[in-house]
Amino acid sequence: MIGLAGKHPGILSGFPQQAEPGGRAGTLILLDEIEAQTDGTATIDFTKGITEEYDEYLFKLFGVHSVGGDLLMRVSTNGGQSFDTGANYLRAFEQYHGNNTTTTVSGAGTSMTIIEGLTTSAGRFAHAQVWMLRPWQLGDSTKMFHGHAQVRGTDTLLVGNARFAHSYVGTSPFPRINGARFLMSTNDFNGGVFRLYGVAK
Repeated sequence: MIGLAGKHPGILSGFPQQAEPGGRAGTLILLDEIEAQTDGTATIDFTKGITEEYDEYLFKLFGVHSVGGDLLMRVSTNGGQSFDTGANYLRAFEQYHGNNTTTTVSGAGTSMTIIEGLTTSAGRFAHAQVWMLRPWQLGDSTKMFHGHAQVRGTDTLLVGNARFAHSYVGTSPFPRINGARFLMSTNDFNGGVFRLYGVAK
């Protein structure tokens, strides 16, 4: 069973819905949905619903468009008042391209890479899934993220498949994560649906 907390175009909704009692383990509970506007949305921010209710959270991204840049992710520990831009993300990212080349991103950085090479040329768009594990764990120096993404389009040279396993290390005393932001390295989003799910225990 899927509960919908809020569906809105390019803005933040409010109130995550609790899983119904007796829900099967592994059931996805839809907590929030944000749609990027075709005339430009700078960031996609989730600041409601990331609580101790679930051990696992899943972000699903569909049809993400931008005029250019890489799709990135950052987190917040203060409910979205700010998102960490420090070099507190440990990254392990690999993307295979249609021209038989591979790009990698590793080491500490100021964001987590989800997919590279988005552009409106050749009708490119991206789909992605990002798992976030126990973001509420106080004192845990590493919060884990993993997933995969794909860029699709009418050309073949830069269409790519990516996989990643990132960590957020933060700073002592390692507070809980209660917000997540998706953004482009350059330019805005020009379309796409972003959904946040909790995974029933």
